[in-house]
Amino acid sequence: MIDFYEQDVSQKLEDLLDVVFEKEIQVEIAKTIINHIKKYHRLSYSETKDLINENGFARSTFYYVLQKMKRLGMVVKLHGTGQYILSKRFGNALNRMYKAWKKLLEEV
Repeated sequence: MIDFYEQDVSQKLEDLLDVVFEKEIQVEIAKTIINHIKKYHRLSYSETKDLINENGFARSTFYYVLQKMKRLGMVVKLHGTGQYILSKRFGNALNRMYKAWKKLLEEV
């Protein structure tokens, strides 16, 4: 569980991913994908194969995590390129959720 304080939201990436993914290996895969995109600004199809092989990830688990990240808006696939980039959609949704929850708590 993430402890959010308005003055301190400097949580580790793993803490956030633990909320989204059920298994430790899924968290590790998501972290690997995010760090790769942060470093190279994108993740291509050929790079996914390299990440799977280099890290010993199960192919099915890797693509499950990647698709879940896509559905949640953490990454977006660029049309016609087969490349993934990080997206602001997930962060924006978390921000809206935080504001809605805060408003709900103020009404109690």
